[in-house]
Amino acid sequence: MDEPTSGLDARAAAIVMRTVRNTVNTGRTVVCTIHQPSIDIFEAFDELLLMKQGGLELYVGPVGQNSCDLIKYFEEIEGTSKIREGYNPATWMFEVTSSKQEMLLGLDFTEVYKNSALYWRTRQDLFNSMGSMYSAVVFIGIQNTIIVQPVVAVERTVFYRERAAGMYSSIAYALAQVVVEVPHVLVQTVVYGAIVYSMIGFEWSGAKFFWYLLFMFATLLYYTFYGMMTVALTPNLSLATILAGSLFGIWNLFSGFVIPVTVSLENF
Repeated sequence: MDEPTSGLDARAAAIVMRTVRNTVNTGRTVVCTIHQPSIDIFEAFDELLLMKQGGLELYVGPVGQNSCDLIKYFEEIEGTSKIREGYNPATWMFEVTSSKQEMLLGLDFTEVYKNSALYWRTRQDLFNSMGSMYSAVVFIGIQNTIIVQPVVAVERTVFYRERAAGMYSSIAYALAQVVVEVPHVLVQTVVYGAIVYSMIGFEWSGAKFFWYLLFMFATLLYYTFYGMMTVALTPNLSLATILAGSLFGIWNLFSGFVIPVTVSLENF
């Protein structure tokens, strides 16, 4: 939402933000830009992305109850003036991060943020990265399984006829199907992997990028061959789809979990 309270009086703005807050309380995420908010409107937000001219980040993190997290962060910066009691945190935030204040204090609030604990990765960020990798691979992997099943099901009739005529054996046919999928999956891995890797923001290292693509390639091949296998084990395409779908859920449920070092194994 782009400045939903602009042009409204205090009462109308409060009604709009109350509606937005009720929407958030239902579990939905609302991204909203705001212009000169009052104290009540500003404190209705959970997270804040504060930027200065040029799109540089000054603060990305929780607002906190009564803006306590935001105020604590800026007041801990040496030389920053303390907020007065009853003063609007949004107005104070803009005052202490102005270009004039940066010149007076001899610092860059963007660099201060980049060196703060808010900017650096936490344990939750590690799990987020693992989840993003898992979701990215599973999304395309399942698509590969679904797409390859009808192709193999149609070709099976041709295979029965050719095998009965003695044109080739089952092994030769299976190997041919496997080999022909490798170039397609390789191109798919490089294109899709490069896009996902850069969008997630992983470290651009040749070795790490290679291992990322290698494991993605192996996983996508596995899903493709799994789709072929389900068709080979079942008499028709419908049963193959049901078999593949049922195992997807089991794999997702038992895909493993990571136990932090600080957690005692006696609790499991």
